[in-house]
Amino acid sequence: MSSKNITVIVVVVLVILAGVWLLTKSNNVTPTTNQQQATTQVTQAPVQSTNPGNSANAVTENADGFSPATITIKAGDTVTWTNTDTNPHTVNSNPHPTHTDYPPLNGVGQIAPGQSKSFTFSQPGTYHYHDHLDPVHQGTVIVQ
Repeated sequence: MSSKNITVIVVVVLVILAGVWLLTKSNNVTPTTNQQQATTQVTQAPVQSTNPGNSANAVTENADGFSPATITIKAGDTVTWTNTDTNPHTVNSNPHPTHTDYPPLNGVGQIAPGQSKSFTFSQPGTYHYHDHLDPVHQGTVIVQ
């Protein structure tokens, strides 16, 4: 084979790998049968809104991180995250970058500026999460 053919093959393989990576990065995770059933919902919210739905279960995220960073709820309650920043943010299970501690939480995924997404926690436990796009942003949901 000529070096030109090898170069073309390498470029094609890299393009295919990049496409696969982009498809798997979409953050649309469907829980498997052995994972807890969860509900994720997207709602539009004005950027200035920092109090969607039940304020006790509301978390906002902006350039400074999640606020509040830790919340305590009851099993069956829903948490709503609202992006009050001008950049997109995400909610993903810890640890970064594998998101394996509680995969159903990855279904929240990316939240565009001005949008809100919600997740219902049906089982008691302590759930740690982060923003995959800015992993220093960390949060915790304690479900009683």
